Amino acid sequence: MKVGDISQLEPNIHAGVKYIRFVIDQYFKDEQMDRLNVERVAARRIGRETVQYVSNIYKYYVADQLAYAENQAKRSLEKP
Repeated sequence: MKVGDISQLEPNIHAGVKYIRFVIDQYFKDEQMDRLNVERVAARRIGRETVQYVSNIYKYYVADQLAYAENQAKRSLEKP
């Protein structure tokens, strides 16, 4: 993907985004996409299990980001 060392966070995310763009361009370019039907189109083409897996990863990512932000806020309040 020519993004650098994918064992590092930023290049790994960059590679993932580039791969998603490739998949959309390669397999879904003729599909009408909006926020409501992306999951339906993907489920029909590649299966619901994969769509659910990605959805779960996103939920964990959001939860992790919220927990991190809360932890940072608590730390900033504890500092004199």
